[in-house]
Amino acid sequence: MGKKFFIGFGIGLLITAIAVGIFLISRQSQIDEEKNISNNQIPETEFGHLFPDGRYFDLRGLDEVLISIFSNRFHPKHIVIKIGTKVYWKNESDSSQQVSSSFAAINFSLPERNDSKFYFFEKTGTYTYSSPSFSEDAIIIVVESR
Repeated sequence: MGKKFFIGFGIGLLITAIAVGIFLISRQSQIDEEKNISNNQIPETEFGHLFPDGRYFDLRGLDEVLISIFSNRFHPKHIVIKIGTKVYWKNESDSSQQVSSSFAAINFSLPERNDSKFYFFEKTGTYTYSSPSFSEDAIIIVVESR
């Protein structure tokens, strides 16, 4: 075992330590973000008055949005999107889910886990959706022009 072996081993060990450090830092950032979302620490801005707690997800920069249905709730719960956004609704629970609204275009069932449907929002407005299974947990979608 020569000097080259120990140098190579040392470099490999250093690279591994850097990679582990980067992973741990990025994982902590993700945990902090999830903690903020679960604690509803979403920044309040100009649309805040439209939502019961004044908080929402600003997703206007996205062309596609996923709304998950699990544990008898929608996530994210309150969102702002732009006209033309494609919204996916996905059942991530173990039971059948129903999504309904006074807005007639969206009333559908997602009978199985991982079933999904999508809808393009082409008109500005404020839309409220709920599920008969957990009607107290409604979702509000605000659609604004580009």
